[in-house]
Amino acid sequence: MTTSYFALWIPTKKIGEISPVSPPPERKKIQDNKKYEPYYLWGEVDKKALHFSLCYSTKDKRQRARCLKFQCIGHNRHGFIIYSVELPDEVSDDSFLSTIKERGLIPSVYNYMKEHFHKHVHHNSGEDALLLCMQLDAPPSLEKAESWGKIASYYLDLYETKFNNFLQDIKSKHERARALVNGKDSSFKGITSLQEYLKSCRIVKGEFEYCEFLMQNYPAGRKQKNKAIRETMEAIRQESESIEFDYKVCNDEYNIKSSKFSKRLGIISIAISILGLAISIVSLIW
Repeated sequence: MTTSYFALWIPTKKIGEISPVSPPPERKKIQDNKKYEPYYLWGEVDKKALHFSLCYSTKDKRQRARCLKFQCIGHNRHGFIIYSVELPDEVSDDSFLSTIKERGLIPSVYNYMKEHFHKHVHHNSGEDALLLCMQLDAPPSLEKAESWGKIASYYLDLYETKFNNFLQDIKSKHERARALVNGKDSSFKGITSLQEYLKSCRIVKGEFEYCEFLMQNYPAGRKQKNKAIRETMEAIRQESESIEFDYKVCNDEYNIKSSKFSKRLGIISIAISILGLAISIVSLIW
């Protein structure tokens, strides 16, 4: 047997004890690779010790599931839980277990475990899955602040990468949406795209609140990195404001044009009705 260690970040905005959510999440179906069968997950948390039992099966029947026992070996008031789990050395007949041994807690599994402690208030569930769980070679010295700082720094670096990638992506999408708005037959598609991108910006701004919590509580040795994260987030806010402005202007113009078109169509319909009535009257006279 081999012992693996994982440091989970449970997104939070305030200092406090970690506790399971109520009601707990229901079973979840995951399929990270369409080449393989999907898996069904069931999770249970020991409310006092925070140990986690993760059961999995290729069939939607819990009585046929295998289970992994994650032992909580430490946690703190900033949203971190450290788990250890015993994994067998030979798992060739168990593709799920092989994945955990080779790749650690893959995003979908990590996300499912987090859902037992965290409700998606400031973002949707898909956003959580973009953070990769930290795997440790050995149990950390949890009595040392430095150990928690390294864990926090790992997740802050992930947030930095996520925000940088988002900024580049949203700028490119914004430009494409502008081109669609200016197109003769694609203006409505461009407007709906702007609306979608504006929603994405709001979700990321919600994510930043969790990141800011970590930066405020673990600033040691990260002055420049944290400054860069805040600058990127400010750039995202500015881009969001630009998208919102374009959306309002383009949407108003589109509605005005649609209104004018509707009025013209109404006038034409009335004219056709009058013409039809006149023809009917003439037919009766003759």
